[in-house]
Amino acid sequence: MSGLLEELQDPKLTAGFQRLCGILPCKQYVNNTPVSRTTPEIKENGAYTSVNNISNAIANVLANGTVNATNATISQKGVAKSNGALNGSHSYESKHSNGYQNGYHPPNGCLNGYTNGSTNGHVDLKQRSCLSELENKNAVKPAQSTGGRESCIVTNKFLFYLFHFGAFLGNEAFYILFYPMMLWNIDGVLARRVCVFWGMFMYLGQATKDIVRWPRPASPPVYRLEERYALEYGMPSTHAMVAAGMPFSLLYLTIYRYDCCLMAGLVIALSWCTLVCLSRLYLGMHSVLDIIAGLIYVCLLLPVYLSIVEPMDNLLLSAWWAPLAIILVPLVALAYYPPLDRWSSARGDTSLIVGTATGVMLAYWFSNQCGLISAPLTPAPYEMATPTLSSLATSFVRLVLGALLLVLTRQIIKTASMTVTCWIQGLNKREEKTRQMLSVELPTKFVTYNCIALVCIIVAPQLFIYLGIERSSYFNEIY
Repeated sequence: MSGLLEELQDPKLTAGFQRLCGILPCKQYVNNTPVSRTTPEIKENGAYTSVNNISNAIANVLANGTVNATNATISQKGVAKSNGALNGSHSYESKHSNGYQNGYHPPNGCLNGYTNGSTNGHVDLKQRSCLSELENKNAVKPAQSTGGRESCIVTNKFLFYLFHFGAFLGNEAFYILFYPMMLWNIDGVLARRVCVFWGMFMYLGQATKDIVRWPRPASPPVYRLEERYALEYGMPSTHAMVAAGMPFSLLYLTIYRYDCCLMAGLVIALSWCTLVCLSRLYLGMHSVLDIIAGLIYVCLLLPVYLSIVEPMDNLLLSAWWAPLAIILVPLVALAYYPPLDRWSSARGDTSLIVGTATGVMLAYWFSNQCGLISAPLTPAPYEMATPTLSSLATSFVRLVLGALLLVLTRQIIKTASMTVTCWIQGLNKREEKTRQMLSVELPTKFVTYNCIALVCIIVAPQLFIYLGIERSSYFNEIY
């Protein structure tokens, strides 16, 4: 068993997945021989063909090792010809047997002047390194904390953007868009209950990271392409917990509240989960074991939460003492967050998430007590409304106006809470170390995102009523 765990934690698995997806070291290959950036010149075994009048300069390494300094063209297979005609439009194959590495072509003007005064066709790289130009075009600089000295080349741009989108599904920017969109345009009950579960499992996952303190995959051989989380520990992967926790809890709650297609929901949830988990390997931020641990963790928590969510939710909306529990329990949990042996974004992100979930429950309690929302007129399950062009346009307007309101709230409250907190403690808020202190970071983020949630649930809907773009069912979504 221990051998299996060590194998799953081996950074070579993550590095192998990165190579499979086209993240390669910054080296060119000429006739299957690696050419480093410091190679002074390329002779006999490989040379660049200068191509004039085609996007200033396009070149590929030829298998025969000669350089054609005359007007040349590139065929679809990347072989230089001397007939002056271009077969295809700047095209090249990704797989070939010519012995050169595809996916790299010199930027405009990269070879200008290389063959001037040269009679033997050799490319002198002492004056200007074309390989450096080629590397810099697609190079990705690793995170500063990785310890890796070598940048990497991205040869598959589709996977690069796809997996960055997958990582976005577990980041702060996505949360800020997802929950308001759910609240304003879809269903407040679903958003509230998923948000509370999100706050619970993210706290447990982040705290476990700082208790276990397993490092992220070693670099090298792994390239870490996401600097933001590089200082955090790796086990369990909280992105994997989000990838399983949010879509599957949402699916479970939706099928009991609406008449919907279970199979379509499963496909969406599985796709969401798979994309986010694979993105952590692609970006070099987790081992396979980290991801499996995160998935198992949330799978153990999900049945427990779903068994108590309805009675707990109803109690916290109606009990007079509910605000005490809603505020004090999260604050105590954050105050006793495991001590850090080094600063990272883990504790601040946890304060942000828990503060958001706390603000959502507090705002709904207030709305219920003040009669701003009421019980639904008919029992569940409900039919899912078919979106129309008009409803989609109204939803978009609500999202844009509401987002602007939340951004404004965030800037005002964050500045005010930071200023007041530092003033009370006699600290300089401009110093980075001050912002990283527990006594500053916790109250600032907790208060800021509490206020954002209150504005999202109480103020924004009233603004929508004033503008005549409200969603009427929003005010009948207590249970």
